[in-house]
Amino acid sequence: MAVLRLARCTVDPADAEAMLAERAALVAAIRDAVPGLIQGRHAKVDDKTWIDVWHWDWRTSAQTATAGAPVQRRQCSQAPALWQGGGRT
Repeated sequence: MAVLRLARCTVDPADAEAMLAERAALVAAIRDAVPGLIQGRHAKVDDKTWIDVWHWDWRTSAQTATAGAPVQRRQCSQAPALWQGGGRT
């Protein structure tokens, strides 16, 4: 069964371009490390707020990707500095 994971974050508008580049690197790293990512979409809600939607083929794929988060963070080292906070669902 397909699974969606949602994340919301706040990014300073001055950092938006850098965040988008880092996000692209993150998606590539996840695709290389974990099979099952069908789609990763990013949408701008307002000047500072962004929503991420991760579409996985199975729950186990999403869980594997989440468990491998330290590997993904090394691939996307700027993300914590650019993303000012947010929640995951």
